[in-house]
Amino acid sequence: IADMVNSSSSGMAGAITAALFLESFVDKNIPWVHIDTFAYNESKKAGKPEGGEALALKAVFDFISNNHK
Repeated sequence: IADMVNSSSSGMAGAITAALFLESFVDKNIPWVHIDTFAYNESKKAGKPEGGEALALKAVFDFISNNHK
């Protein structure tokens, strides 16, 4: 039996749900961040097929790599 839920009631993951879930495991005195990237196209559009897409992940990685050494 779980005393908390780590998933949303919709089919989507829920960035806020995930952040609040993780926050419950981090000491209040520790600075932390939850970076949630939605790396999936839900529907087809010209030049953007439905499915996985990780362009934002590279941008986040580059930002962290260049600013936090």
